Amino acid sequence: MGIRAESLSLVGRKIYEIRKKKKLSLKELAAKAEVTAGLLSKIENFKAMASLPVLYSISRALEVDLAELVLELTYYTNEPYTVIRASERKNDEISSSDNVSNELILDEEFKGVGAKASILTINPGGKRKTMLTNYQELVYVISGSIKYTLEEDVVELNAGDTIYFDGGIQHSWNNEGKVPAVGFRLTFTKKD
Repeated sequence: MGIRAESLSLVGRKIYEIRKKKKLSLKELAAKAEVTAGLLSKIENFKAMASLPVLYSISRALEVDLAELVLELTYYTNEPYTVIRASERKNDEISSSDNVSNELILDEEFKGVGAKASILTINPGGKRKTMLTNYQELVYVISGSIKYTLEEDVVELNAGDTIYFDGGIQHSWNNEGKVPAVGFRLTFTKKD
């Protein structure tokens, strides 16, 4: 059993209410969300159904979590699983650079889960500067080799190895090998 059609109108109504509360015109919000005013009007009036990327753009333009736009929908569905297609993935801009790709397979804004999952690819010579974060991190190396620096320790991870650590310590990683290193990366937001 999926989402009932009548419940989808709640998304459009929620967008309309937040837009009015923030005193944005239809055209202003459409421009900020990089969608046409016509499409936005159709979504607000339940004449069109927004795709997840469009809803995400609208939520960012409204400066609200995506979960806030679709919260009511969770009460109208009892799907036991969620599928995220490869074509729907995007790079996490924080951890990506010229030699590093951190392709999200689950974003913490999706269903408000407080975790991110990604496929991390570090090309030879790729590295991440030393930093502190507010999350716990787990990495499973699928192929290649990743060298982690955690405070004063250097840990080399090879295919099949897993590391878990608190991002509140100084950490960085790099690939000194001659082939790309690929890992599954899961980060959890710390609870205060």
